[in-house]
Amino acid sequence: MRDRLLKAITEYLKGGIAKHKANVEVYLNQTVGIGEHSDIVSTIENELELLSGYEDKLEVLNKHFQLTDQLGTKELLNERTKSK
Repeated sequence: MRDRLLKAITEYLKGGIAKHKANVEVYLNQTVGIGEHSDIVSTIENELELLSGYEDKLEVLNKHFQLTDQLGTKELLNERTKSK
């Protein structure tokens, strides 16, 4: 269950990153026709702030909460190194 939750939140955060990157690309490449955003620079800055929030959360998640199978693999590799 733990790994399933970690994988789910990882995918959620990656999805948020992809969403805001796509929004920035739209603002950078297709500014014509985006009538509701008169201050495009401010809008891009807001998207970057949201994107960085997702990236920060993903970094914290990866730093402090590893998947169980990753931990097991690391332990096995360490044991092999010690026995040589």
